[in-house]
Amino acid sequence: MAASILCLASSTLIFTNHNRIDIKNNNLPAISAYSKAVFALANHDYQEAQTWLQFSLRENPDSTETKLLLAESLFQQKELITSESYAREILNNITESSYNYSMASDLLSRIYAQQGLEFDALQYAINGANALKASQSVCSIAATEERVESLLKNIDDNHNSQQKKNKVAESYYKDHLQKADKLNNNFKQNKLYSQLCEQVKKPSIHHKKIVCIPLKESEFLLSNQLYPRITKNS
Repeated sequence: MAASILCLASSTLIFTNHNRIDIKNNNLPAISAYSKAVFALANHDYQEAQTWLQFSLRENPDSTETKLLLAESLFQQKELITSESYAREILNNITESSYNYSMASDLLSRIYAQQGLEFDALQYAINGANALKASQSVCSIAATEERVESLLKNIDDNHNSQQKKNKVAESYYKDHLQKADKLNNNFKQNKLYSQLCEQVKKPSIHHKKIVCIPLKESEFLLSNQLYPRITKNS
């Protein structure tokens, strides 16, 4: 009797688990693979994430979000050339949203920073910040502004660097005060939003040790050519 009950319980558990699996996995393969990749990224398993994202992208080649996460997983594995190619593909697509453009610019900024090319990193950080200036993405605007400020602070203040830094920063400071007022008002109005924002934007800030890493290997040199956004009207 005990064995029969155990067998029945096991069968019921298996049946229930199968039902749960069916419910959870009723998405199309591209979405399921994307979900697995997000979980892998959260656990810092970048190779696993890359595998699932490549599969997801094969199933859904037009997914910008998948391309961005794939580029991020490659960046975390120091595969900067391939990561850069995905980011540039997004930047060169004039139909992309401002947010996707900003995310791709942010990634390129970090790629340049890893190579010790701080002025290029600064320019792409500014491009990403400016892309969001008319959006309602208040937390993302705050994150991009903090990234720009961090890069500006960490660039050496010798005469030549200061002149070049000021020139690169011109396009950013024109709208800085207007955006700062908008950020302060939104954060004051929504305490929960502000708390959640602080939790998710902390890892996005450039650290001085990252910005100033010298180029140790001559495997490749990233182009110093800047890629401002091309609009349909230009």
